[in-house]
Amino acid sequence: MFINQLKKLRQNKEMTQKQMADLMEVSLVSYSNWERGLKSPSKENMQKLVQFFELPLYQLEGRDEIEGQLLEQFAQLSQFRKKKVVSFAKKQAVEQAEDFLTFKQSKIYNKVKVYEGLSAGTGFGVTGDGSFDQVLTDEELPTYDIAAWIRGDSMEPKFLDWSVALIRETGFDYDGAIYAVYVEETNTTYIKKVFVEKDGLRLESLNKKYPDRFISLEDHPMIIGKIVGNFVPISE
Repeated sequence: MFINQLKKLRQNKEMTQKQMADLMEVSLVSYSNWERGLKSPSKENMQKLVQFFELPLYQLEGRDEIEGQLLEQFAQLSQFRKKKVVSFAKKQAVEQAEDFLTFKQSKIYNKVKVYEGLSAGTGFGVTGDGSFDQVLTDEELPTYDIAAWIRGDSMEPKFLDWSVALIRETGFDYDGAIYAVYVEETNTTYIKKVFVEKDGLRLESLNKKYPDRFISLEDHPMIIGKIVGNFVPISE
């Protein structure tokens, strides 16, 4: 944007707003308003800025080169030809939208059942009424046995809130891997890094603002399986 570009260019010149205002022969308030986006320079003052910073107008305005060239050429056209350019641009926008829709429809989507609650008894199971959401992903999925929602930010940045964890029924493999753990005493499922200790399991979050959680063996923690993948669902 122009206001960000102008401030940056001035600072690169190691000049104060007062010095720039004097150079442009305007009041300090007027120049300050330019940088704050409250007012825009006149065409005459824009040309002064272009000459002082030795930049093309489009760059001073914070536009890319193609957009700048397009606007420069567009300004030179008659009204009749401007209308033709606008009409052509609208057709291009429609074609682009249609191309995107065709591309989206041609992609192969995987449907995944994502369960609300998990439990571990004889292998793994689903708590509650067994309800699930069916979501879509265009990612290639690893072999997994069950999928579950990840809630909260305790496993960010790798596992985002409302992303899906893919779980393979493996049992415990090694310390420090990420598992789905069901705690029978509290009927709670955790997705955490797991470390086996003498009297229970230590669950560690990836987000360091959360302290480790210790689950005593008396609470009957059980490994549902290892997390072998995750994804953020896409809209249909």
